[in-house]
Amino acid sequence: MGAKRVNQSLEHNPGKEVSPYSTSKALIEGVSDENQPGLLDYWRIIYKHKWSILAFTVLGILTAILIIKTTTPLYQSTSRLLVEPIAQNKQASLGAYEYVKSPRLFYQTQYEIITSRNIAKQVIRNLDLLNDKRFTSSITDEKEMFAPDKSFFSSPMAHAQLSTSGKLELYVDKLLNGLRVSGGSDSQIFNIKYQAVEPMLASDVANAVADAYINFGVTSRTKGAVQATDWLTQQEDELRVKLENSEAKLQEYKNTHRMLGTGSNQAISKTKLSSLAKQLIAAQSSRSDAEVRYNQILAINNKGDLNSISSILNNNVVVKLKQAELDQAREVSELSQRYGAKHPKLVTAKTKLRQAKKAVRRVVNQIVANLRKEVELTKAREQKIRSLMAREEASARDYQIKDFQLGKLEQAAAYNRRMYEEFLAKASDIESKTKFSVSNITILDPAHPIFKPFSPNIKRLLILCTIAGAFLGVFLAFLRG
Repeated sequence: MGAKRVNQSLEHNPGKEVSPYSTSKALIEGVSDENQPGLLDYWRIIYKHKWSILAFTVLGILTAILIIKTTTPLYQSTSRLLVEPIAQNKQASLGAYEYVKSPRLFYQTQYEIITSRNIAKQVIRNLDLLNDKRFTSSITDEKEMFAPDKSFFSSPMAHAQLSTSGKLELYVDKLLNGLRVSGGSDSQIFNIKYQAVEPMLASDVANAVADAYINFGVTSRTKGAVQATDWLTQQEDELRVKLENSEAKLQEYKNTHRMLGTGSNQAISKTKLSSLAKQLIAAQSSRSDAEVRYNQILAINNKGDLNSISSILNNNVVVKLKQAELDQAREVSELSQRYGAKHPKLVTAKTKLRQAKKAVRRVVNQIVANLRKEVELTKAREQKIRSLMAREEASARDYQIKDFQLGKLEQAAAYNRRMYEEFLAKASDIESKTKFSVSNITILDPAHPIFKPFSPNIKRLLILCTIAGAFLGVFLAFLRG
């Protein structure tokens, strides 16, 4: 084609000179254009192999239809949650919460919690999925899922040997395979998605996962309070026993020693001592007075002159007898002037005078004896009062010792009662907080069954298979062209 173009140029310009350089350039350009295919060439190839391309396209469509027919449809349901990034303040009291400083770490932790085996086990138990044929027979064959070595399930007896706990662990993996969690990066919304062979099963599992997640959060928040309540309950029992024992000891001590309370017996003892002290002073005064009078009588009696003693002079009997003695002495004096010494009247008068003196002496001796008895009685009374005071002082000292011991028992009982009441108040406060379910999670939209299959996506699969078949047909056509 390049040579032809050169010849045509020479024919149209016969008088023009053609340089070797231009001739070579024209030849090269002609060869290059001749080897480079154009769009028309592409179209010719496609048109030439149109039936094979169409066949591959139809084959792609048939492949998509085959995949759709042979694939078990999966349904997906989504539960939407509002998860606030708050946690309990460990430095504050129970029930105090604050926003976390690292929301990213918090939400990553929530992902791990939702997709944990513990949550999956709780969902399986709550929905009784081990006995739900929709779950146990879905997605894939049970034997293929359970055992890499299929020979283990070669017989029904071998399959029956798998315990309930073993099945639970295997079905946990199955449940987690259909669980998807998203959200929390740009907002506080979490999407819990679950795929199952039935719409109702998908929605039930998605909602059960959300409920188990919320319950886990509440339980973890109240776990510390529950443990504290258990500990306080145990301490409450111990404190109640200590309180009862201390009060029993206190009451027994009071009954044994006949005590009303601390200081009561000491107050009574002080009152008695004060009264005895006054009585002792009075007894000492009486005894001193009686001794003075008695000693005075003894001193005068030794001289033989008792008439100067006031206790004798003030005695009415003595006064009468002394008056009779004086009258008789005056009569003797008068008769002695009239008669002689042996005159009967004088003798009789002297006899009466002697009798009057004896009567006075007898009364005076009786007075002296009475004074002696009075001295002895006052001494005895004083001694008795002293003895009572000594006994009361000993009782006061004993009461002081007993009051000290009683005070210790009362303090122990009061301390135990105060501790018991404080523990009761604390236990009541913690118990009220454990009953209040604190949760930072709110269900915005519970999952509901969606009856349109999530997988396979028929429209997308048809489009992709059609495009793939057509592309393969075109590719093979170009290879052959």
